[in-house]
Amino acid sequence: MFVAVFIEAIDRPGLLKEFAELVIGCSCNINFNVADKVGEKALILSLIECPTDSSCIEEHVGSMTGLTRVSSGSNGGVREVYVEALDAHAAFANTLIGVASSTDLIYILHRLPSEDRARIYNLLPPEHLASVVRDASREIIEEIASTVPSQTLVKTCLHLSIDELVDFIQLMPGHVRKTVVKALPEEVIDKAKPLFKYPPDSAGGIMTVNIPIANERKSLVEVMNDLKSKRYDIEDVVFIVDQSGLLKGYVKLSDIFREKPTASVSSIMRRDFVAVHPFTDQEEVAKIMIERDLDIVPVIDHDGGLLGVITIQDIVDVIQAEYSEDILKLGGLKAGRRFMYISSRVNDLAFSRLKWLLLIYVIQSITANIISSYESLIERAAIIAAFIPLILDTAGNVGTQSSTVLTRALATGEVTTADLIRVIRREVLTSIIMGIPMAAVGFAFSLLITWFEVEVAVAVSSSLFIVISLINIVGSLLPIIATRLRIDPAVLSGPLITTIADIVGIGIYLSIAYYIIVI
Repeated sequence: MFVAVFIEAIDRPGLLKEFAELVIGCSCNINFNVADKVGEKALILSLIECPTDSSCIEEHVGSMTGLTRVSSGSNGGVREVYVEALDAHAAFANTLIGVASSTDLIYILHRLPSEDRARIYNLLPPEHLASVVRDASREIIEEIASTVPSQTLVKTCLHLSIDELVDFIQLMPGHVRKTVVKALPEEVIDKAKPLFKYPPDSAGGIMTVNIPIANERKSLVEVMNDLKSKRYDIEDVVFIVDQSGLLKGYVKLSDIFREKPTASVSSIMRRDFVAVHPFTDQEEVAKIMIERDLDIVPVIDHDGGLLGVITIQDIVDVIQAEYSEDILKLGGLKAGRRFMYISSRVNDLAFSRLKWLLLIYVIQSITANIISSYESLIERAAIIAAFIPLILDTAGNVGTQSSTVLTRALATGEVTTADLIRVIRREVLTSIIMGIPMAAVGFAFSLLITWFEVEVAVAVSSSLFIVISLINIVGSLLPIIATRLRIDPAVLSGPLITTIADIVGIGIYLSIAYYIIVI
């Protein structure tokens, strides 16, 4: 078990020795230890490996004299101790980054105040900055680009692969981007230029270009020598091209070892590959790889020339990003691929919610107008108003369920826009099966509430059946319609379905009640 300890104490001779003896006395080992002096205070940050639990360390550290602050944590609490230590003394970052993983470092940075982060960025060497920008949020990358000197940004870019470098540059503010691109070596820009024309969420935007490629005329021994002399982002598959660079097939590393070294690579080449074009949406690529159980997919241009490949790790990142994005969109929020709540700007969070709330508020005014037009009905039978929340909540729940199911089916490829008639048929039957028992329960419930006013019970039960049927069908059709209009179904379905359910629900309920009770 590992436990992190951060100590702030009045500086005195022997403090570090006392701390070390305390750790040894608990039968623990110091994994790393860093100390510094700020004014009259001594600061110690330590990661300790304990054979059993951390209770001995936590108990004895607290008994040291002259402490002004002490915090400790094990397992998941280690990160929180790092956050507190860096918040108190940013200079610990240089030591900490040597022992903390990039995941831990990103977690810590996202939880520090922006002014502390700015100090840390300028303390980190380029290779460590590169490990941060690979997975950091858009806000963190923008901060780094705006805080760190351009020459450091250039050096940071040189520690990234070409596809990572392009992602980093695309997220920089415009004026910084121009400066960095001008300062980068010409050979790096030449490699990166083709990738800048592809959107970040396309196959070309996520593909890896540092891959082993061999001409079909090469021998296996030549291919092996190439793999030994160069480093590639993937090393278990070699892609085979002809003299014009057109993709012909691939060879697995395991197959190379089974053949004679003098054999030509074309003699064992496999041609059963599935390729995508660079402008194919990343979500579509994910569907293809999942459906066909593929680990890697080559990206080719319209002539069949090999541009790069997409690996299963790239797709795992895509699926995670798309899932998070769809969840946000179902709530009416839009966020990019690198969105992180903890580091996002409050203004951005507020605006992304406010614009949808205002739109829905305007649409909801239709509901208010419908209710006001039936004022005489509500005055005559006030009990009618008591069932409005029941009708609206049921309609909203039904619509949300159906739109969520269809959005998920579209995302996984189970349903396409060509299945429109089939979906309508299924949802009509589903509506009937759900509507009949709900109407029966609604009739019995309203009959008891109103002391056996049959007219009100009939209005409630019939409204429930009709509303459930209509909203269920509308909720299932909205994602398909959105897909046909080339709009993300999560964007259209999430925010609008409950509003549509309210308008339809209140309109049907009050209309039926009016004709049954008044007419």
